[in-house]
Amino acid sequence: MKKKNLTAAAVVFIFFAGYYVISNNFSGHSRVNVSEVQSITINSLFFEADNNPEEISDFIRIYNSAKILRKDYDTTPSYLIEIKLKNGKRIGIQGTTQGFHYVNDGEKSYKISSAGMTNYLRNITK
Repeated sequence: MKKKNLTAAAVVFIFFAGYYVISNNFSGHSRVNVSEVQSITINSLFFEADNNPEEISDFIRIYNSAKILRKDYDTTPSYLIEIKLKNGKRIGIQGTTQGFHYVNDGEKSYKISSAGMTNYLRNITK
């Protein structure tokens, strides 16, 4: 009987772990390769990849690590962000001070959760 309970617990754990991995890695959140970025604009701040590689790299790392947010929150965005790629594609982000952000990559719109992005935006726009 103990083996059966242990096996059932293992199956449940594997199911939830698999769901977490799949939902976060295949969620539709547009990941960006740093080498594809031409520029990033945050409110009135402008960063070109050639002149600001560290700033671009830091922001893209934070953006790529964000998770899809499925909860229904709304607030007025404090930051307007545009990632312009070398192929002409633009990803728009409306950043908030609440830890979630609205993303529009041209094909779809969704929310991401990233306290790191909120802190980054707060610090860079001081």
